Amino acid sequence: MQSLREWRVKKLMTQRQLGRAAGVSPLTVMNAELGRQIPRLLSIQRICNALGVEPADVTEFATALEVSMQVSRSARMDELAERRRSARARG
Repeated sequence: MQSLREWRVKKLMTQRQLGRAAGVSPLTVMNAELGRQIPRLLSIQRICNALGVEPADVTEFATALEVSMQVSRSARMDELAERRRSARARG
């Protein structure tokens, strides 16, 4: 696993070039590299596609994806619990 900056430099790209190739702002790339902001999931995928790597291979993105999956899992569990409560109340 390497940092976003390491992958970008390895591919001989500037932040501006990566931003253009990924269809995101160079500021998005810069903020992600500096740890100031985690891009939206769609932007993460676009950046990784432009670099030819998987999100799990980029240090900054692997953590963001893990947190996103935990939040999603938690939301699904909450939804299931609410459905069960509703079913009990009706029946």
